[in-house]
Amino acid sequence: MAPTFPDVRAIDSAVLSILTADPILAALMPGGVHWDVAPFGLTAFVSVSLQDFVADDIFGADNGGTETIGYLVKAVHRSSAADPALDAAARIHDLLQRQPLNLTGTGYELMLMQRSRRVRFSEFDGNNAEWQHIGGVYNVMVSRGEMPTT
Repeated sequence: MAPTFPDVRAIDSAVLSILTADPILAALMPGGVHWDVAPFGLTAFVSVSLQDFVADDIFGADNGGTETIGYLVKAVHRSSAADPALDAAARIHDLLQRQPLNLTGTGYELMLMQRSRRVRFSEFDGNNAEWQHIGGVYNVMVSRGEMPTT
């Protein structure tokens, strides 16, 4: 049976595509862009994970409504120095903050993409190596379905 609503994974893919296609970000975080967990052994990468999701139906709309998907997008770097992760987080912000998102053919239309929260912390792993985590939560607000016109 075909799904009633568009597939939200199309939005996940569109966000990942923006990040993976950028050569500047790739140079800053050579370990690449990964959903949730990066492969073992990488020391400089971007992590993207689902933070929250809200769907609101619109009265009178044919399967219409809005969805807001919050993505935690952060540069992760094994280092005591924060500058490389700060530089990568700034590049992530340039790529996502109020930028277009290609959702052609997905059943969604972008309303707004913007950062709602900053994230910055460091931690030590079991080998006493320090890891920097710097980025933010980016909300992607989309409309879906046929919206009422009056």
